[in-house]
Amino acid sequence: MSESLWSDNSERTISGICYGIASMLQSMGESAMDMLATEDFCLLFDSLEPLMKCNGSATIRLSAACLIGQCLCSYDPTFSTAERSSQLTAWCCWQLRDKLLSEDVALLLS
Repeated sequence: MSESLWSDNSERTISGICYGIASMLQSMGESAMDMLATEDFCLLFDSLEPLMKCNGSATIRLSAACLIGQCLCSYDPTFSTAERSSQLTAWCCWQLRDKLLSEDVALLLS
């Protein structure tokens, strides 16, 4: 991962994107499943993965856990492919193994 990826995308921006998408999914209710099924959303979500895996930021980790949880609440077979489900499971396990795991992140991941 390049250094410019982190310098060009601040903690506040990345967490804002994650919380914004999660909030949008939550407010859409059942319509969120239609959005999860779009190719554009799947591409956006997949491109956020390297930004959401920030070791040094509890803020990003919490906002990413919120987004992951919201996506899992709105199950859609197009979004929840075997590969993406495997990635989400691996990401949750990665979060839970962290020495600096906060109670908030642990609750969102459980």
